[in-house]
Amino acid sequence: MLEESDKAGKRAVIFTHCPPHLAEQGITHSLTKGSTEKLARIISGHDVAVIFAAHIHKTFNYKWKGIPVFIASLDSDTWVTKPAEYYFVAANERNISVRKVEVYKNQK
Repeated sequence: MLEESDKAGKRAVIFTHCPPHLAEQGITHSLTKGSTEKLARIISGHDVAVIFAAHIHKTFNYKWKGIPVFIASLDSDTWVTKPAEYYFVAANERNISVRKVEVYKNQK
């Protein structure tokens, strides 16, 4: 699929439950180090625009191998202490924009 995307002049977007491991930034509740290295080999040389993941139970983002990684989470504790969050994504063949949206428990 990455090769097809490259040939069509499009950027790839990866969706995965566990994000890439990045111990230097404290991202260790993630893919294993070995799986992260395998993912790096798979995407090497391809135009990956962004990676979306979850698993960590927090909403934040970081860069891995120069690729933005967006983590989104919603669990029962989210509604107790703060608003839930999700990402609104707009994309075309070459560009992507990501905006965090807060959702409050009593919001209609």
